[in-house]
Amino acid sequence: MQERLGVIIDGNDVADKLIICFFESNIFLKFMETSFNINKRTRIFLAFTVIVLGTYVFWAIFLNKESFVPKEFLEANKKGAMVAANIADLSKTYSENLAVINDLDKEEKYSEAIDLVISEMKRNEELRGKAYELSVELGKMANSLLEIKPERATEAAMRAINSETSLIIRLLNYNNYLNELLKVLNGKFANGEYKEGAVEDLIKMINNEADAINSLNEKYSEEMRVFEERTSS
Repeated sequence: MQERLGVIIDGNDVADKLIICFFESNIFLKFMETSFNINKRTRIFLAFTVIVLGTYVFWAIFLNKESFVPKEFLEANKKGAMVAANIADLSKTYSENLAVINDLDKEEKYSEAIDLVISEMKRNEELRGKAYELSVELGKMANSLLEIKPERATEAAMRAINSETSLIIRLLNYNNYLNELLKVLNGKFANGEYKEGAVEDLIKMINNEADAINSLNEKYSEEMRVFEERTSS
């Protein structure tokens, strides 16, 4: 990492290397040292050279903001965002029903609680299907990452994809806890065997996963806003 005339240059890409060579070639110093000892035509030529190189430096630092986003990435992002938003909305609805299940358990209405859990598990199949849809779109986005320009936009896209990948994992946890809840309630109803507070603990964990799903989806949206800023500027 170097600083030239107040500009930070990391030297990683071709433009930065050319800029560094320009500054380190001592063109400015040589021009100042010799301009008073050479003829007018040569001075004009040297001045022109400095102007051209200076213009390139300015362009490379301030104006070269080329961006490119593959069509496949844009389409996958659009579909994936819709699926993720749907997942977040569904998880909120399920959380409301879990509160009802908790109340039924406290009232020892185990049969009704089990029926509601079974109903939720059937509806949860929809979430599992959405998780698969989302994973497909994330795969398409990941395959297009290397084509995205500039690099800063690629970094934001990677963070967004990581957020949605974590969302899928949380969704699978959500489903597993729901299965455990059914087993616990079934045990309480069938033979009275259960661990005290198990239902409340499982419902708490399910709600935590639902909160994480919403949070990760919001993080995804934030990173994609950053991505759009970096590819449109």
